Amino acid sequence: MKHDFYGGCMFAGKALVGMADVEAAIQEMFQAPHIQVMRNCSKLSKVFLAAMVHELYKTGMSETTFEKLAQTVSCLCTSNGITFPGWDTLLRIGCKLGESRIVLCESGASHRLQKLQLNFPSDDVSFALKDSNELPWLTKYICRECRAIIHSSFPNLSPIQTFFRSRPPYVFFHSPVQIHTNGHRSGGGFAYRLTISSIWTHHQFSPDTQLERFVVGVEIEELSAFFFVLVRPCSKNMYRKINACLAQLLWLELIWLFDWWAHIKVDLFIDSETLELMGKEHVLLICNHKSDIDWLIGWVLAQRSGCLGSTLALVKKSLKFLPVIGWSMWFTEYIFLERNWSKDENILMEGFENLRDFPMPFWLAVFVEGTRFTHAKLLAAQEYAIATKSPVPRNVLIPRTKGFVAAVNHLRSFVPAIYNCTVAVPKNEPLPTILRMFRGRSSTVHVHVKRHLIRELPHTDADIRQWCRDIFLEKDASLELHQSENTFGDMECHGIGRPKKSLYVVIIWSCLLLFGVIKFFEWCSFSWEAITFCAILLLFVMICMQILIVFSQSEQSNPPEASTLNTEDAMNQKLIP
Repeated sequence: MKHDFYGGCMFAGKALVGMADVEAAIQEMFQAPHIQVMRNCSKLSKVFLAAMVHELYKTGMSETTFEKLAQTVSCLCTSNGITFPGWDTLLRIGCKLGESRIVLCESGASHRLQKLQLNFPSDDVSFALKDSNELPWLTKYICRECRAIIHSSFPNLSPIQTFFRSRPPYVFFHSPVQIHTNGHRSGGGFAYRLTISSIWTHHQFSPDTQLERFVVGVEIEELSAFFFVLVRPCSKNMYRKINACLAQLLWLELIWLFDWWAHIKVDLFIDSETLELMGKEHVLLICNHKSDIDWLIGWVLAQRSGCLGSTLALVKKSLKFLPVIGWSMWFTEYIFLERNWSKDENILMEGFENLRDFPMPFWLAVFVEGTRFTHAKLLAAQEYAIATKSPVPRNVLIPRTKGFVAAVNHLRSFVPAIYNCTVAVPKNEPLPTILRMFRGRSSTVHVHVKRHLIRELPHTDADIRQWCRDIFLEKDASLELHQSENTFGDMECHGIGRPKKSLYVVIIWSCLLLFGVIKFFEWCSFSWEAITFCAILLLFVMICMQILIVFSQSEQSNPPEASTLNTEDAMNQKLIP
């Protein structure tokens, strides 16, 4: 059976697509509901969509963040004489386009790092907007001229590759399916998400990549042990410099998790003079203990200041036995305490004296509260303050000053400054934790830093102890102000950025390890013994990761011991705010 070609052909039961079918498909596309929605949306919505297409053509990535998109919208508006609508208005536009399924928005609270992407091919958006009478200038950002940007940025791409770079990251089959940004699907059919970022994300946090990180850590610690045995007996300072570089290679992987995986932002409230001195002098650093990644926030600030490999701290002895991280702390000369003053006094004296000839600027962190902040611990601290008729804290615990007094007395001769750091979380942001960071959940942290000259501190133990308590009273008041105003007074705010160094280190290590794994499997034959060995090693890595999480979780407070306070007097006090 044979029909006219232009009306559609049928040969022996096989269907061929004719021109009539093509024309019908084109007409259907022109009249598609999503095309009509984009044609009839507001001016600002059209600018929003044009900015998404322009960002796609410019970067070659279908996924972007609201922050990047807002910058592109601002540039488009400024270049074409339109007033920038503002972030709040732009966020509402994005939510409205998300409701109509023109744009896919990351689930969860709306924020500047929320991920966005088009739910339809960029060609459809270009077709819907190119003949806009209201905004004729949109055409130059969404049509052929923009394709030239892709070719200039990726000259080796074939036309087929260029075509797929302009498509959304979902390829649909069978019946319609609704795709959510968390990767789940609803309805019939099947969908497969394929983007560079999703491939990298899956690779970086899959169990086999945890194995890679563990192997990296073990290799680095083997190198540290090698230099400890061979170099340190000849030159302790040379060993310290080498070990600082090795520690950075390991710790930058955790900073990559902080910066690039979880997108945790740090706003630094500090005066310009102190900012200029950061990383250039020995420092005793005291800080409130707000969350279980306060230590990592310190590493991030040290990395930005150029002294990551020489950060030190007073930590509990059990951390020494934490696989990889604890080992690196020991090689880096952290001071491990028993939490028993009769033993710790000599440990502190020896540790402080050992720092006298340290060849690089170091930060020695002391968490004077002695434990992590929880509401149960705050209640106990408030009851103690009432019993001793001391000021009742609201946002900090009562400092334990023995270690601080010893540090000031022994470091005064060669450490010029104390950095008083206050960590706070904006009231509209979740508290960052190591578990949330592993899950890739973003947040924002505010850090206030005030520099004190150590020579200006009192000289007697009692006066140093009182100075520390006064500092924590100021810290408590500062946190109270932050709770109401989301800022630290008139102190200037500095963004610390997100350097790419940690990203490069993770990529290089991943490539080297992937190459090593390939060579290993080429060299050895597959057998049940090899499979069993790999499974046991992977299980060991998972146990180590769980230990890290358990060690970093906030301790559960024991209930306060029975107090001798009069119950009525205690109830009259305003405790936890």
